[in-house]
Amino acid sequence: MTGDAEQIFARIRKIRLMPVVVVGAAADAIRLARALISDGLSVTEVPLRRDTAAETIRRSTAKVPAGAPGAGTVLIPDHVKADTNEDLPIVPGANNPVRVEPAMSAGLAGIKFFPTGPTTGIPIPKALTAPQGVMCFIPAGGIGPGNLHGRLILNAALACKASWLVDPLSVPARRFHRVQRLTVGTVAFAQAS
Repeated sequence: MTGDAEQIFARIRKIRLMPVVVVGAAADAIRLARALISDGLSVTEVPLRRDTAAETIRRSTAKVPAGAPGAGTVLIPDHVKADTNEDLPIVPGANNPVRVEPAMSAGLAGIKFFPTGPTTGIPIPKALTAPQGVMCFIPAGGIGPGNLHGRLILNAALACKASWLVDPLSVPARRFHRVQRLTVGTVAFAQAS
């Protein structure tokens, strides 16, 4: 793992949450990044499923250097490099040992475990930590305030995805105070878990 990737993983481990940021206008990403950083959330995921995603990452990185937006929903690793002109740390998604082992062979330190909803919960990533002890997981999908603690107490959980923290209706309405109100308590809870 490169020094940059190690620094990002250290930040993720400290924060324990990774909000998922989907914005329609890249300009909103700057104000949102500042709001999240003020609450201690300096690492976010921007899914590459909208045309504005790459521009969101570029603008946030340029205007809010304390933030660390990462590309999510990456189907092809070269997609990140092409869209962002960056060699960003890659955290691929996986949900079984067959997908975890290639990530380990590639030298990756962590994976997004998706989904961790009611059908999979934490038994599968918990079972994978015994033979795959060096791998960290970022549980995603089906996580909310009611089950966040159960995901964070998993020894190999680096952090949890927190898509509920950034209400998609608050961003276009520029109601960043709503986002901040929701994140303050959640950050404290996650860091205490």
